[in-house]
Amino acid sequence: MALIPIGRREVRVQGDGNCFYRAVARALNGKTDQNYSKVRSLCNAVIEDFPQVFLPLLFTHTTVEEHLKCSRKDGTWAETADIFSCATVLQHTIVVYSMAKEKWVKFDPYLKIAPRMTVKRSCDCPITFVLHDFFPQWSHFNLLETDGDCCSAPTPENSKKSVFIDLVDPLVDIVPCE
Repeated sequence: MALIPIGRREVRVQGDGNCFYRAVARALNGKTDQNYSKVRSLCNAVIEDFPQVFLPLLFTHTTVEEHLKCSRKDGTWAETADIFSCATVLQHTIVVYSMAKEKWVKFDPYLKIAPRMTVKRSCDCPITFVLHDFFPQWSHFNLLETDGDCCSAPTPENSKKSVFIDLVDPLVDIVPCE
């Protein structure tokens, strides 16, 4: 069984289908995951605002409308498009450690937009999560915090031979209307 990466500790969140959003909410305020529904709503709004951008990232639905219909329901698991939309909402890199693959997966903001939520961090280090993905019918996200200050843990990187799949061409510049 894989171990948590060195320099980080796992912060458990409730496993109710909202775990990714709960972990993000916890990362944002440091103490609670109560605002997870706001995180979910903002992530869905970005997908709805830019459907042509997120359509290629959908793997379980054929249309953005189908995805949003499911994703708006409390208890629906986050998918690749949702993680990219969250990085976009925050304008902050998210990195997920897959326990099954023992690899890091990086999600950079997919679009340059005005941040819709604030990341309360003193550094630009990525927000890190662990994904318990040993079984295809069950996965769970928890927050990974550093043992010390924000950048005290080693930079997430893959040490084993791995294949890197870049789902993102250079960032699409979209200037938000004010």
